[in-house]
Amino acid sequence: MWLPTLMRPALVVVDLLLISNFYSMDFQFNNLYGNVFCRCSMGHEAFARWLNTELPLAPDLAPRIVQAIQTLQQNPNAKPVHFAGREFHLTLDQQDAYVQPHGAYALDEQFTEQDLHLYEDESHACCGLDDFQHFFQSYLDFLNAR
Repeated sequence: MWLPTLMRPALVVVDLLLISNFYSMDFQFNNLYGNVFCRCSMGHEAFARWLNTELPLAPDLAPRIVQAIQTLQQNPNAKPVHFAGREFHLTLDQQDAYVQPHGAYALDEQFTEQDLHLYEDESHACCGLDDFQHFFQSYLDFLNAR
C-alpha cells in the first residue's frame, strides 16, 4: 500500500510510542458525581478496583501508604508493608506492589483454573514500587486538583 511521504514518519513515531509505553501501567481518573473513579490498563485492573473500593472508605489510608513508600525507598532493611482493607489486601515491598482480594485462594473447588482466569486477571495485580508510587501520587494530585 502506498502512503504519502509525510505520513510515513508519523507511523514510525506511533510505533515507538507504543513500544515505550509497553511496560508502564496506564491509568485514568474521572470525577463522576463528585466521586473519583479510576481505570487501569489490562493486567492492572485490580489496582483500579482496590483504589475505587478501599480509599473512599478509609481516608486515613493515603498518608500511611505515602509514608510506607518513602520508608521502603529510603531503608534497604525495611520489611514489606501490608494494608488490609474491606475487600482487598495491598502489599508493598522494596521492589513491587501487589493487590489481591481477601480469600482469593479459598474459592469453591467446583471452578476450574480456566473459569477463574478472567477473575484473577481483574482481581490480582502487581507492578513495580516506582510505578505504584507514580499511580498513587497521580491519584492524590487528581484529588487535590478537583
